[in-house]
Amino acid sequence: AALGRLEISGDPAAAALARRHLGLIFRHYLVDRQGLWRNELARDGRDPRVILPVRVLYHLLLCFAEALRLWPQLQIRDV
Repeated sequence: AALGRLEISGDPAAAALARRHLGLIFRHYLVDRQGLWRNELARDGRDPRVILPVRVLYHLLLCFAEALRLWPQLQIRDV
């Protein structure tokens, strides 16, 4: 939603929100640089499940495709 708002309005607050959300995704859910993904976090930070629903990958693909498309507007130096 933040990426859509950024694209339509150029709102710097939307860019900042998108940057924060992308940072959280990479910090907490990307397990390693080999592309393993953690779908959920338990309260103690552990991954409670082993199964990754296919719909999660669909949403991730769309999220990252939009982030890459709007990358210049996000002005991201390092995520």
